[in-house]
Amino acid sequence: MENNIEYLKKYLKDKTLDEGIELLNKGIPVQYIVGNVDFYGYNFKVNENVLIPRFETEELVEKTIKYINKYFNKKVDILDLGTGSGCIAITLKKELDCNVDAVDISPKALEIAKLNAKNNNVDISGYVIFAINKGISVSVSIIIATNGLSKFISIILLGSIIAVHVFLEIIDK
Repeated sequence: MENNIEYLKKYLKDKTLDEGIELLNKGIPVQYIVGNVDFYGYNFKVNENVLIPRFETEELVEKTIKYINKYFNKKVDILDLGTGSGCIAITLKKELDCNVDAVDISPKALEIAKLNAKNNNVDISGYVIFAINKGISVSVSIIIATNGLSKFISIILLGSIIAVHVFLEIIDK
């Protein structure tokens, strides 16, 4: 609780500290109270329409960047399934020479993702495409997806003939 109060003191803008503490006591996550979260050194807006990015998601992004830098010597095409706040797609776009398609079925989540793309100076008109519930057809090198309720995060690498599944298990230590 003390760490959350310190977080409130540092980042709370629209509410008083007492209001923030009251919301904390009601079980509202501190990131939702403040309205944003730091992810991989970038600031992302979050609210009840998107999951709060976890540390494990930053690890996924870090491992994905290392993997792409090691095994790809050209611009890669990435599909982020269930983009939510857009933190994965936007971070990968900022950190790599890549095209990113970000997809989610929630219009409210996509609104947040679009705002985050704009706030993080990522051009969504050409490379980060936010689509909802449409049959989209994309050619990709990497599909990245997270499940916020699971300890398993998967990256699916697609070749011209063989699909290789790489499962990264993030273990709580």
